[in-house]
Parts: sequence; structure tokens; C-alpha cells
Amino acid sequence: MDDWKLRNDESKSLDLISAGSEILGGSVGAAIGLLSGGPFGAIAGAVSAPVLIRAFKKVCAEFYDRQIGTRQRIRAGATAGFAIVQIKEKLDDGHKIRDDGFFDDKCPRSSAEEILEGVIIKSHNEHEEKKAEYYANIFVTAAFDNRFTPESLNHFLSLAERLTFRQLCILQVFSSPHQFDLFDEEFNRNYLKTVPFEKMAVLHEMYDLYQLRLLKCQAPGDGEPDDYLAFDQIRPAWMFLNDLGENLRHLMQLQTIPQQDLENLAIFFKE
Repeated sequence: MDDWKLRNDESKSLDLISAGSEILGGSVGAAIGLLSGGPFGAIAGAVSAPVLIRAFKKVCAEFYDRQIGTRQRIRAGATAGFAIVQIKEKLDDGHKIRDDGFFDDKCPRSSAEEILEGVIIKSHNEHEEKKAEYYANIFVTAAFDNRFTPESLNHFLSLAERLTFRQLCILQVFSSPHQFDLFDEEFNRNYLKTVPFEKMAVLHEMYDLYQLRLLKCQAPGDGEPDDYLAFDQIRPAWMFLNDLGENLRHLMQLQTIPQQDLENLAIFFKE
């Protein structure tokens, strides 16, 4: 890639991230500084850093050239900005970028570029803008955790797109259900007849996660979870993440969802 192309990609990527300032807030300056080598400095201490920066510039420049709407451009820029800033924070904390070929740019297109493009595509088409940061987290986690192959990451991207922000909150609530005083009885039909509409909607979102095998229903201390329960047999106090749900939670770093959002949601799973 010649110098002119590098400079052109940098200019376009900076413009794209600047467009995301409405969502990025104060982080926009840090993101721009990292990509431009400005006052925030380069990503130091990582052998793969130049490859990482090139991947961001290449993918962001391609998005800059696309004919997309204003809100889509804002979401695309914000997602890329969130990702680059959080990667720098992890490097500063001593984490090492994976070195298994994920960032290998000897091919026309690295796995990192493919996944970063997928993350931004999902986010820029996402009307729930609260999800932008958590889409970005998929790439951030993947950049350091070589347990996730490009194939599995594409599957998790599809799952993330399928879920609402409220369902992401539900996953986080049931990652530590003991923190909340949850309803410890089945949703029998008499109980469901008295449930207000909004609470019923939340309960159905939880049951949807159960049907997707992101949640399991398992009695505390019991050996095997119940895999095929009807909606009116579910007990919130018995709901936990299964392996698929836990991996999605880890990838999207759902533990960073504000506690107040979780408290507001947990009310729906109480009596």
C-alpha cells in the first residue's frame, strides 16, 4: 500500500470516527488521536499494533466511501471509535494482542478486517444505538482472545444482531441472578393472567433467550437443566446463562452495562 493510499485511508477513517462523536462523546478525541498518531500517541508495546491500525484505517475508509445514511454513518464511526479506544486501554493494562494470524495482512484481507467490517455493518444498521458499544466489544475481545475463530465470531455477530438491548441486559442479570431477589415460582396461567403488558413483553424476551439456548432453567444445586419447558413453567430464580450465553456475554462485555439499567430490568422478574 503506497504512502498516498495510507494517508487517504487515514483521512477518511478520521472523518468517519468524527461523525460518531454524538454517540462517542469525549472518547472521540482519543480515538482520532490513536489513529492519527497525535497527542494520544501510537498504540505502544504491541508487535501487532501497526497491523491493527492499518486494519482500522482500511475498514473505516471503505465505510466512508459507502453510500449510507447520516445515522448509519454516526453509528459506524462510533463503533469503530469505541473499539480502538478500548483496545488501547487493554494494551495499557498489559493485555497482549493475539498472534495466531488473526491480524495477518499478508493476504488480501485479514480475519481481523473481516470481523471488524462485520461488527460495523451490524452496528450501522442497528436502530438501537445503545448496542453500538457492545458490538464494538465483540471485536475488542476477539483481538485478544484466540479461543474465538472467525467462524464462531460470525455466529456470535448474528446472535447479537438478533437480540434487543433489553435482552442483552437480561443476559447480564442472569449471569448473577443471586444479586436480585427474583420470582421463585412457575409462571402458571393464573399468574400470567394478571401480568401487565410491559412485564409480559419482558418475560417473553427472556423466554426467547431460553429458546435460543442462551439461558437455561436449572434448580439450584440440581444436576441437569430442563431444556424444553413451556413458557408457564419458567422460574426466574432458576434461570442461568449456559455456555453459549456466557460466551456472548464475555465477547460483548455485558458486565459494563450500567447497574441502573440492570436494576430497572430486574424489577420485571420479581413478584
